[in-house]
Amino acid sequence: MKILGVEFERYGELHYLSVAGDADDFRVGDDVLYPTSGGPEVARVVWRGEYAVEGFPECLGHASAEDLARDVRNREDRERAKATAIDLIERHGLPMKVLGVDLIDRSEDFDRMYAIYYTAPRRVDFRALVPDLAYTLNARIDLRQVGSRDAAQLTGGVGRCGRQLCCVSFLPVLEPISLRTLDSRSAAMPATGVCGRLLCCLRYEDSPMCDASSCPVAENLKS
Repeated sequence: MKILGVEFERYGELHYLSVAGDADDFRVGDDVLYPTSGGPEVARVVWRGEYAVEGFPECLGHASAEDLARDVRNREDRERAKATAIDLIERHGLPMKVLGVDLIDRSEDFDRMYAIYYTAPRRVDFRALVPDLAYTLNARIDLRQVGSRDAAQLTGGVGRCGRQLCCVSFLPVLEPISLRTLDSRSAAMPATGVCGRLLCCLRYEDSPMCDASSCPVAENLKS
């Protein structure tokens, strides 16, 4: 079984699919179907790997012309929904910044829902906003507040190292970073990422640093 690396947005978060059949049928740049709770979604292949461990969702095949047309419509709907949300938030005077919109479209049930991701400096009372959004967009609304690290993962970007953000490219879980990880680093070294929080990569050095600190000093070695 081989693996495909796919993304829903250019330079967006990397997702993985397993290929049970002939992986040679898929090339970088192909549009494929990724299984989600809201139904298959179109994703683009950006990487092909070798044999992989089990646990990844299975690729549902190449996207058809109908799938691609539906994807274009949904992307246009999401952009309109985002613009509408920004406009109504300003009208209500709420301190919310819209990051992105997901559209869950179960066409067979005539059931559409927009999940709107946003950041805010505090808890926001949006009880008056939701009915306006639902009426204007003619759909159910789910407002989801995210923190600064999740915001960086949603929007993507490039880190201090010049590479794609770790949280976007391969980190499945954003684990907390302790200030203790800075104890053995240079104070002059930049320690925060684009999210304003401590760099995720500081955690990569924890185990090696701990192992090194437990090594015996040279004067105690016997040859």
